[in-house]
Amino acid sequence: LTIAQYKRVTLLEGKSSNIPFVASEQHIKLPFDSPIIDLDVTVPVSWSGKNVFLLISASYVISFLISITLLLSNIFRQRSQQLFDIAKRYGELLDSSHEAVVLLDKHGSIQYWSRTATELFGFSSASAINKNVINMLFDDKTGHKLKNILDYDENFKMMSYLKSKSGHYLYCKVSVSYFAEVEEIVLTIEDITKQYEDDKTIKRLAFYDSLTGLESRSFFCMQVAKLIDEGKLTNGVLLFLDLDGFKGVNDQMGHEAGDQLLSTIAIRLKQALLQVAQDTHISRFGGDEFVIFIHNTSLDIEKTFNIIQRYVTEPVVFSGAQTRVSTSMGVAFYPDHASDFDTLLRNADIAMYAAKAMGKNTYRLFDEAMVANIQEKLLIRQKLADAIVLNK
Repeated sequence: LTIAQYKRVTLLEGKSSNIPFVASEQHIKLPFDSPIIDLDVTVPVSWSGKNVFLLISASYVISFLISITLLLSNIFRQRSQQLFDIAKRYGELLDSSHEAVVLLDKHGSIQYWSRTATELFGFSSASAINKNVINMLFDDKTGHKLKNILDYDENFKMMSYLKSKSGHYLYCKVSVSYFAEVEEIVLTIEDITKQYEDDKTIKRLAFYDSLTGLESRSFFCMQVAKLIDEGKLTNGVLLFLDLDGFKGVNDQMGHEAGDQLLSTIAIRLKQALLQVAQDTHISRFGGDEFVIFIHNTSLDIEKTFNIIQRYVTEPVVFSGAQTRVSTSMGVAFYPDHASDFDTLLRNADIAMYAAKAMGKNTYRLFDEAMVANIQEKLLIRQKLADAIVLNK
């Protein structure tokens, strides 16, 4: 820099304004040529209890103000760059998240659409911006729920099916956060379709029969026992069914035909129960056995059996061959025949075997005499077995 590019401010100290003398000098370095205006200003000030006069050239002031302006401009420019860099880093962070992030205004219009949102739903950021998120992603039911959130400024979490650009639906966990200060809403969306389907599969395998879709034996027992143990029942009836002629179908036509027969009978039993009662549990208990529990009912048992038998005995066609079966049914009432589930199930089973002993294709109500008969038959069977072993 040249000497002309330096300006000087001199502080003068004296007893009066007309007898100045130099007390000290401070030089201000300016990074540019300033216009020189031949105008000096003496400004009286108080400094440490003494009279002090500040002698300033107008050109110095102009140069100083311009310098400050440029300095602040540079600071603001650097700060803006820093803010831009921060925003960019946050954007990259949002884009790298496995959750889709969608920013909405208070009307539900999309203001930001992350890269993950594009990957999940197929909409580009350009096509999504300013679109209404309810119309774009949500169906009528879940869209109504989200609209309520937008209307009442609430935070909320929900599970919902969301539609993609291709029309395919994803099962998602949606977190809704409302920021009142800026009147904006942030949706955080996680695709949990696979987890949801896996959970349904596990639940189906644990609680339902894989062949018929009916309640599994363990789930049925757990449900009915819970109803009884918790005292939620006034009364109920347990029906124990065994198919007549199923073994012959299985042996002659093969296991595949037997499985189809069981699946068909399961569907028909559900259809029959719709004509009988509302509150029911039905299970494939194993093999060709089915168990039904109807709670809080006063059934006409003969009418119920006739309806069930009508559905069961309809012919079933497999590979062009027609076959049909019937059913034998045992009946035990709660609490008349038992006050706990295990005894109720045993008594219905006993009644079913009594129906089979009567020639099949019929039903029997449980009574205590059946227990005595079974015990007598078991005793005779045991004696015969012992006799064979002893060669008598």
